[in-house]
Amino acid sequence: MQSELVHDHAAVAERAEAFAPSSAIAQTGAGPIEYFSAGAGPVVLGFHGTPGGYDQIALVAANVVAAGFRIVGFSRPGYLRTSLEVGRTPAEQADAAAGLLDALGIGTVCVSGASGGGPASYSFAARHPDRVWAIVEECAISTRLRDDLTAAQRMLLSLAMNDLTTGMIDWFAARFPGAIARQMVRLEGTLDRGGARALAAQVAADPAKQQFVRGLLATFSPLTARKRGLLNDLEQFARIDALGLEQIRCPALIIHGTNDAAVNVSHGEFAARAISGAEFIRVEGAPHLLWITQQAAALADRRLEFLRRHAPR
Repeated sequence: MQSELVHDHAAVAERAEAFAPSSAIAQTGAGPIEYFSAGAGPVVLGFHGTPGGYDQIALVAANVVAAGFRIVGFSRPGYLRTSLEVGRTPAEQADAAAGLLDALGIGTVCVSGASGGGPASYSFAARHPDRVWAIVEECAISTRLRDDLTAAQRMLLSLAMNDLTTGMIDWFAARFPGAIARQMVRLEGTLDRGGARALAAQVAADPAKQQFVRGLLATFSPLTARKRGLLNDLEQFARIDALGLEQIRCPALIIHGTNDAAVNVSHGEFAARAISGAEFIRVEGAPHLLWITQQAAALADRRLEFLRRHAPR
């Protein structure tokens, strides 16, 4: 079994590379930060979810690059090649991201946050207003998470706490990605059994959405390389006091599904109320994974329309 685990760690890494470009290390005032950059044009700075890494930004932002924007994504502290010491709190991670922009010679950006990337990305917009021309948040955490963890969060926490089970999930993901993908669809939403079955069938019938789910799964693996960031995220989410949302003055687009099991829609509603002039898209019936829903294409169009409307000329 141990030799199989070692072999399939390599398989997981190879599969992840198929979905993400290579990364580089930037030397910043906060420490070395892993990042990637693609495209040319107005810059979108991506804050990945929990767990994740720079590769997750590469996956979700492909259409943004194709539309004439430059995407910069980085591994938040504790993930992949960015040390946790770079910044534990949302505020520290926001400041580290500003240091990354300095190192890359980038002035202003649209901040894009998803899920567990919400606290740091909201903090960036609040703490560095002169560097933000817009903010886009999708199913993002905007306030303290309640004590009652979802089934998916409990599963991730138990896996990350145990080195043996962490290795086992990486092994299982490499050998049976389809089974893991189906489970992700079920865990990420509060849909009833019929709704969950219908969504899973829809994804199974769409090669592009199947590819996306496989790619997203690759951004969770190997979990051993993302463990410190995952554990820190869960600790920080339970401690959130205020992220300074009321200080954000740039154009804001907040998107959230009503059947999100990982981050309740109340987080999107809270952010939309707190940020003056924010546009809020309430996606009826959608789970956490907005990118595989029936509304995915329409949401992609709305994101691009928003970016084009507010991008600096």
